[in-house]
Amino acid sequence: MRSRCYDPEMSFAELKLSAPLCDALRRANYNHPTAIQAQAIPPALEGRDLIGIARTGTGKTAAYVLPMADHLASVAASRSRGDSRRGRRVRALVLCPTRELALQVADEAERITSGSRVRVLCVHGKVSLGPQATALAAGVDLLIATPGRVIELIEADAVDLEGIRQVVLDEADRMLDMGFEPQVRAILERVPA
Repeated sequence: MRSRCYDPEMSFAELKLSAPLCDALRRANYNHPTAIQAQAIPPALEGRDLIGIARTGTGKTAAYVLPMADHLASVAASRSRGDSRRGRRVRALVLCPTRELALQVADEAERITSGSRVRVLCVHGKVSLGPQATALAAGVDLLIATPGRVIELIEADAVDLEGIRQVVLDEADRMLDMGFEPQVRAILERVPA
């Protein structure tokens, strides 16, 4: 992706995010997009594939969660208007290599989607599978998970990945270094092309 001219005074509205999402960002004290956000959000909103690389603390998580939240909020709004064709399936998936990162991403996603109808759930190992399966059955829009836990949920027939339209591999290099390639491939094979 070619680098865009970054203006540190630009607003999130200039990135074409929805008004309710911009309001939520103001409430969360997000005033201006960072460079990675300004460069990643517009093409992500257009549905283009991205690879983003930036230092820790530069806002990478919001760079991918914001466009996902924008799309999911419109899906949730149509669901609330009676369009039940979309059901209660998982619509977007973020895979993280560790439980700690998954929890951190989920916290950020909850903050960004606050006040919307977007349902966020974080699933990871080292806790019982049952409550997470129950939460999935209640309906989730954005699932943030570790690969091993998603595989366990698939094997327990507790998650349906057929409705997923967006996937993020957060810290993909680290996931591969940690040996998660077989799990990630197995998960992606169950997601629509």
